[in-house]
Amino acid sequence: MGIFDNFFDNSSEYLLRERRKKLELAVENLKRQLLVTQGIEMRKEIQKQLYIAEDALDDELTANWHREYKPEFYIEQRKLWRDDIGRELKKEYDRIWNKMGEIDKKSESINRDPTNDELDIKGKLWDEYYMLGSLSNADGTFKTGIDLEKAQRMQEVYKFDMKVYNIKPDMGLFERKKKEYADNLVAQMGIREGSQEYKVKMADWIEKNTQKK
Repeated sequence: MGIFDNFFDNSSEYLLRERRKKLELAVENLKRQLLVTQGIEMRKEIQKQLYIAEDALDDELTANWHREYKPEFYIEQRKLWRDDIGRELKKEYDRIWNKMGEIDKKSESINRDPTNDELDIKGKLWDEYYMLGSLSNADGTFKTGIDLEKAQRMQEVYKFDMKVYNIKPDMGLFERKKKEYADNLVAQMGIREGSQEYKVKMADWIEKNTQKK
């Protein structure tokens, strides 16, 4: 190993970090601009620039940084989101998952199961998630135009989500039934929540009601 090898290695890492910082800063600045900009045309232009900046950051992370999944995952993901149809769809997709995440985060922060009201909200969010990929509207009429294109793209997203995240279509129902069973153990059977008997029965119920791979 030459005396300059370590210097050049550190220099390359420094340049990579600086490039990532600049890309991340560009994304954050454009997001802030979008929040405070009022004019429709100006917002469209900033949104366009934001898409370009986010794509550049995503490319940089995939090419030069360790990420949770292999590069092939992000390449396949880009095909779903990186056009006008995909970007519009992703706004709705992210809104649904962010709301679900907020409910889960709240429950986890105070170490409790979701309430019945929260489970109802999650159930409705799951309905929204699957309605995105329905070829018909809630009133039974068939989707047309961009709505139909979004639904067709969403069906591709379902396949991707099932393959990567093992998302199950009955998750909302699963959560509600799990909550009902847990409440019944306490209220009807007199089993103390958190007791060993409670844990065993809950584990047994989950085992019987969870899809096996």
